Amino acid sequence: MPISMSDIRITTLAENSTVDSELVAEWGYSLLIEAGTLRVLFDFGAGHALERNARALDLDIWGVDCAVVSHGHHDHMNGMRTWLESFYARGTPSPPIVVNPATFEPKYAREEDGRMRYTGCAHSPCELERLGAFFRFSSEPVEVSRDVVTSGEIACVTPYEKTTRSYRKNASGAFELEPVCDETALYLKTEAGLIVVSGCAHRGIVNAVAHGMKLTGSDALLCVIGGTHLYDAKP
Repeated sequence: MPISMSDIRITTLAENSTVDSELVAEWGYSLLIEAGTLRVLFDFGAGHALERNARALDLDIWGVDCAVVSHGHHDHMNGMRTWLESFYARGTPSPPIVVNPATFEPKYAREEDGRMRYTGCAHSPCELERLGAFFRFSSEPVEVSRDVVTSGEIACVTPYEKTTRSYRKNASGAFELEPVCDETALYLKTEAGLIVVSGCAHRGIVNAVAHGMKLTGSDALLCVIGGTHLYDAKP
């Protein structure tokens, strides 16, 4: 049987606003997803909010079954280092961290004045592995449990969704648009329909939903949670 809705709890640990004075807001993103006994940390934020907010909410973000990185931008990844320091202090590896192989590739954004700003992760995979990171690199879907699966690389099939602006350097050193093929969503099959958990939807939120429906065989969509990057979208 799919997951019961009464067994699901999704808590925002990092986001750019808060109404609670005990919580910290930042330009970053992280969720704790609980589905029955399964606990998944989805993204790590920019590095300031995750641990403080988890402690304020009395949530254990270190005893999760696994973590999933949605893509390699700093506001989704930089908090990983602080999270790993707890495992390093104990001398134990982290739970598996599911990442696309392209996640650590350098990424840039073009400012209004034309300058390029680095937007990738501030920490190298080797640095994070020295702190105990146990990476599971995969561009294919990863089954976290029977009813929870990562998207793997999301197919771009809609004619109206364009990969949102993110840049990389090509072999000649010039900047070019990148396809953000590391963008990864998480899908939860529930008794009421599919839950789609998105990072930024750089590959298109409709693409992410369609990919999840096909991948899981779901015929009903319950909800979409997370980033949509629709600021350039027409009505």
